[in-house]
Amino acid sequence: MKNFYKLIINFFDSYPFCGKFLRFCMVGLASAIISFSILFMFTEYLHLWYVISAVLSFIFSAIFNFMANKFWSFKNNLRGRAAYNQGVKFIIVYVSGMIINTFLIYTFTEFVGLDYRLSWVIATGVVTFWNFGFTHFWTFSC
Repeated sequence: MKNFYKLIINFFDSYPFCGKFLRFCMVGLASAIISFSILFMFTEYLHLWYVISAVLSFIFSAIFNFMANKFWSFKNNLRGRAAYNQGVKFIIVYVSGMIINTFLIYTFTEFVGLDYRLSWVIATGVVTFWNFGFTHFWTFSC
């Protein structure tokens, strides 16, 4: 088991981009759990339209996502004006991701006939790559 652990550590030391992507995906998984939980609760229990629930859930999970990605995934400790600029970039990336996400959920649900929960899974998978690319190369400029 020690050798396997060392192999994994050596891999991520040799390919830091992969480590960032793995941490990004772990944060994304936690964000997805937060987002889906809110989507489900708002839609099923508060009886909000699933599109409104999707937007609200995306906003709540994006707040967590920014903090976790900034300090853990990308190990970025900039403060002050630089952190403010990162926040603005993050908002631009995630609002565009939210628009894509919401469009895909609506399209798959209304025009393809999928359940809104399955539409959410597909849309979230697509938007993950969008968000990682722009977060990595633009927001935190790694």
